[in-house]
Amino acid sequence: MTFIGHGTGGIVIKSALCYSQSRQTQFGFILKKTKHVIFLDTPHLGFNETAWCSVSGDALSERGKGQWTLWSTVLSDLRRTFAEISIRFNITSACASLTNRLKGFEDDVAPGDSGLTYLPNEVPLYLERVNHTTISKFYKDTVNYDRLLSCICTGMSCLTNDEEQIQSLRRWIGGGLESHAQSEAWNQAAHERNLTRYHPGTCKWLFEDQRFKSWSEASNSNPILWLTGPGGAGKSVMCSVVIDVISRQRQPPATPYLMVTFNQERSRCQIATLLASQLLDYVLKEQRGVDTEALSFLTQSSSVCDNIYAFIKLLVSQCSSVFFFLDGVNETYMAESGDSQKRREELQRLNDDLNSTLAFLTSLSRDRQETRIRLWCSSQKTNSVVDWVDQIGGVELAVDENLVQADVSRYLSKIKDETLNRIPNEVERLEVEALLDGRAGANFRWAYMMKDILRDPKLTPGDLVALVQKGLPRDLREIYAARVEELMKLDKRDQQDGRWPLAK
Repeated sequence: MTFIGHGTGGIVIKSALCYSQSRQTQFGFILKKTKHVIFLDTPHLGFNETAWCSVSGDALSERGKGQWTLWSTVLSDLRRTFAEISIRFNITSACASLTNRLKGFEDDVAPGDSGLTYLPNEVPLYLERVNHTTISKFYKDTVNYDRLLSCICTGMSCLTNDEEQIQSLRRWIGGGLESHAQSEAWNQAAHERNLTRYHPGTCKWLFEDQRFKSWSEASNSNPILWLTGPGGAGKSVMCSVVIDVISRQRQPPATPYLMVTFNQERSRCQIATLLASQLLDYVLKEQRGVDTEALSFLTQSSSVCDNIYAFIKLLVSQCSSVFFFLDGVNETYMAESGDSQKRREELQRLNDDLNSTLAFLTSLSRDRQETRIRLWCSSQKTNSVVDWVDQIGGVELAVDENLVQADVSRYLSKIKDETLNRIPNEVERLEVEALLDGRAGANFRWAYMMKDILRDPKLTPGDLVALVQKGLPRDLREIYAARVEELMKLDKRDQQDGRWPLAK
């Protein structure tokens, strides 16, 4: 909203905004939505006695002088109160010229001109040939009209990048808790770890898939894409690679990312704060400031999730495009796996919270607004995921295992070359290559864990052949079992050495 006040009308506006600040429950939305206040010759400071006498031609009685002095004191008090909330909106002030008066004001205002607020965010508006009466009259196609119109249009955007205010917003988002910073760091580390695991030349099929291209490029396509596939198919890496590629566009969108995993349990509010933090970082970087309406949230509780959701909506409105990414959506404990009734209820609440998050982001992505919003989800195809996809009406993109198998083979190519070069017998080389490709299949996780085993410098060519022929794990379960057995051996050794055993 933009308010324009002439003379005492400006005082009424200031009083109303200060009142809305003190009555947040009833009128806080007025202050929240105010973007610009334009004052036309409004007396902010009040006149001193000499000025009042000049205006009245020395006709004021002692009682009148006392009344004017009292009113000026009220104006000064209002000025101080208004200054406390003025950082939230733009201020423009225009002053009438006093040169047409016979005597003028020798010392009419102390200090300076009463028509200015002297606030740091105030911008003067220069109007030609006006006095206090005509300053509020504007005629189309005149200089003053064009200047006011330009001033109104410019003032509709009100941003702040004040470091103290931004830090206050960050503390509000995190609730002042160290756990939020830790969760944020873990989330970012998961994304960066995924990128380090990407192998050049893989994932090309995803970017060529028509469903992905439609989701990422077409403006009228279904805004929700759900990538499904078995464990180890590279879904998490693909999610992070898509973020990386999209972020390299000439005008990159915001890309809030959430890694859902069973060892990082997050409530609905904690999930929302992670998304809000990333959106705030993007807005500050790309827009060079956050809408001052955000400061109104500082008086509200950040432990109420609806307040965080409202804050996210405000930040989204500052972006031309937002792509939300939720990876590992199925990786939550099932409620029935709890070892007590209390734990089962807690797990059910966490699942409900994730479902609520999906509902919020779905609603946001389908809301008709200027910001283009897309939602990416990636997960295994469990019963709960099938239900969620049906509920939100997203487009499912099921991983083609043949294409992923080709990517896994490409990923293994370097380690295969290293391994095969150590085997002199050509027949054995061909056999080892076939076994490696066959066991890896479409499972990146298996291939990744096999690298350390095959690169063991202690293995002779004969050992390598024997390992692949007889001892190569058939699947991830065998790899995990072998690792557990190694830990148990270390555990026994620690017990023998008198150290605290791991299993205890």
